[in-house]
Amino acid sequence: NDIAQLPQSLIYLKLDGCIKLTNEAIDRLPPHLLDLSLSQCHHLTNDMISYLSRSLKILDLSHCIQLTNMDHLPEHLQSLSVAKCENLTDEAIAKLPKDLKILDLSECKKLTDAFIASLPPSLEFLNLSGCENLTNQALTQLPKDLKVLNISGCYKITPDAIKKLPKTIRLE
Repeated sequence: NDIAQLPQSLIYLKLDGCIKLTNEAIDRLPPHLLDLSLSQCHHLTNDMISYLSRSLKILDLSHCIQLTNMDHLPEHLQSLSVAKCENLTDEAIAKLPKDLKILDLSECKKLTDAFIASLPPSLEFLNLSGCENLTNQALTQLPKDLKVLNISGCYKITPDAIKKLPKTIRLE
């Protein structure tokens, strides 16, 4: 019931589906968390991000439908899922941490080709499945270190564009 009673040494916490979890409660989480999952916490908003532990490396905010902004994420974050965060826009994605290696944007329906050029160059895994507005243009601006890409359900991307992807990128 009271998040403040969690052990301060805790490094992994999964609070998926805690629909009554508030932004302020995030501020009372243990300070040294490395891995935090808040999937389907529908009451969380952009303000919650400023309360996140700065030590986080892995963050799952999938299905947090009120999120519209990614400002002030922990700077050393390496893995982020915002799958099915249907209100995220290109501008929100442009502010991701520079060390990010894994990014799941699946089913983020408002995203267009415009955000691709601003993805962190360190990105190695990118899930764009179900991002219906992406076109062939998106594939021309992918980060140079990208190793794995999922574009299933991106129906505006043609087979010809996929064939032109660098051989170093594995499609999932």
